[in-house]
Amino acid sequence: MVLILYIETILIAISLSMDAFSLAISLSTLKLKNIKVYRYAFMVGLFHFIMPIGGNLLRKIIDKIIIVPSKTLFIIIIIFIIIGILLDKENNISKKILNPILFAFIVSIDSFSVGVSLNKSILIISCGIFSVTSSLFTLIGFKIGNIIYNNSTKYTKFISISILIIVIILKLI
Repeated sequence: MVLILYIETILIAISLSMDAFSLAISLSTLKLKNIKVYRYAFMVGLFHFIMPIGGNLLRKIIDKIIIVPSKTLFIIIIIFIIIGILLDKENNISKKILNPILFAFIVSIDSFSVGVSLNKSILIISCGIFSVTSSLFTLIGFKIGNIIYNNSTKYTKFISISILIIVIILKLI
């Protein structure tokens, strides 16, 4: 029974990390320095640890706090990112808008809502698994993105926006 609970937690962690993974691939067009990439990964891990705890603590009043569903909020933010990429010729706007804290918050909204349903007996362990998994997926996303974009610099905006549109479509499904 405990093994099944951990397997479920790992699968949830992977699904929670996919937003960070895909957005990290997309952000690779910004050509961030390694130290900034590690900041992104650290902040994503930190938020994936804190947000489920917050959701768990606020379980009873969650409906009053979140007026806009997390899926809708996520899609709205992604649309603003796409607009920023389209309007920005040198990625200056995108670099300012998507600092590591905002990025981590955006990709951790869904972990807040998952925290509402987490079993209190394994809450901290679950949050630890979410944190490590999301950090790793963020780093992997940046690394894969760098490989893709180093080989196709001519089409980076198109690829970046395409990935973000795919993320929106997957959220709608």
